[in-house]
Amino acid sequence: MRTLKKKKTVPHSGKIDWRYFLFFFLGILVTLIFFNLSKGNPASLKSIIEKPDSTTNWQKWEYTTIKLERPDDTFPPTDIKPPDILWLFEQKTPRDVEQLIKSCNLDPILEKSLLDKTRWKTEPAGTIISPTPEAVRDLPLEARQKIYSILKKNPANFFHFNPFRLPVKELDEWLANSRLSPENQRIFHQVSWKEGNVFLFYDYQLFEHIVKNPQEKKDVAKALSQIPALLMNLKITPHTDIDAVVKYFKKGGSGPEMRSFLESLKKLPNGRSISVSFLLPTFARLRLYTYPKFEQGKRPYDCFYSAMNFFNNTPDDRFLDGDYIQQVLHSQYYNVGTNYTYGDLIMLIEDDNKAIHMCVYIADNVVFTKNGAQDLQPWVLIKLPDMLKIYQTDKPLKIVAYRKRD
Repeated sequence: MRTLKKKKTVPHSGKIDWRYFLFFFLGILVTLIFFNLSKGNPASLKSIIEKPDSTTNWQKWEYTTIKLERPDDTFPPTDIKPPDILWLFEQKTPRDVEQLIKSCNLDPILEKSLLDKTRWKTEPAGTIISPTPEAVRDLPLEARQKIYSILKKNPANFFHFNPFRLPVKELDEWLANSRLSPENQRIFHQVSWKEGNVFLFYDYQLFEHIVKNPQEKKDVAKALSQIPALLMNLKITPHTDIDAVVKYFKKGGSGPEMRSFLESLKKLPNGRSISVSFLLPTFARLRLYTYPKFEQGKRPYDCFYSAMNFFNNTPDDRFLDGDYIQQVLHSQYYNVGTNYTYGDLIMLIEDDNKAIHMCVYIADNVVFTKNGAQDLQPWVLIKLPDMLKIYQTDKPLKIVAYRKRD
């Protein structure tokens, strides 16, 4: 695992909204977690999706799929003014950015708006533009893809680096149940596009500006927070090997603590089914199927923080720091192949050795995950192949798994 240099930060100045810096420093967490894959054991998506069922005689799982939606009490106050839309072109001079915009062959009025230097700032990290919501809305698709292909490389551009992802096959159903107005549905189609099997939406901030009605704005956020999740139940029968269950879930202490309860279920004539959450450690059990509440001035909890804290009774906020995560993975974990077991960390790596996601393996190809740093994303259980499809775009994707040392 190689040591990485930290990115330069953008200092506070003028009219830049404080939440820009919140997103900037949050994004740096993800950027810092790059790994030398030559020392790991990456697995291809195909090998995971086609991974044979590892069910044993005690693993009798029952599943129900539900749709979660962000509850009202997790939203920020409606009177908070949305932050300005900011585009940071890292290590780009104003001349570089001007040439980029002019190369997009935009309508003259739109080009003039984007080239308005009163909305530009030059910082040590690069050139920052604060485009108007109207300019963002009216960008042609080809120009949007060209500009966003640069913006999404930098986690400081939080919503470009962490777009809303939706499987293409679910798009029509999602829109039908979204409560978005016909006009907002049209804009959603206008500013989004397909990559691989995924529909990508980068412009949540745009909707924060163009939707004025507080209830409709909440409906937009709720629609973007709709997430499928698995209810996962373990069937205990008179033939269940309780010792095997306890042994499998002994990490974190959950298995041994549940032995008496499991034995009592086994004694029932037909047994009973219990939620896997009973066997999960405190951190995961308390958060599963919930959304984080909005806390002004606090960085949202992302997938890396959630995965690294899985077995901690008290969450360790040091896992908001990418350097610390890298240090712990190097000193306390080792790489494993595809024969995953309870508590293994599953990390998704893009072809440029950039870590984009981390989750925790539970059992039967199910993972505990938080798919995004935004407070729009809950903690859920999902089948590993389904989780991979969320992150699969036109870029090659690999998996590296880590297991904690005894």
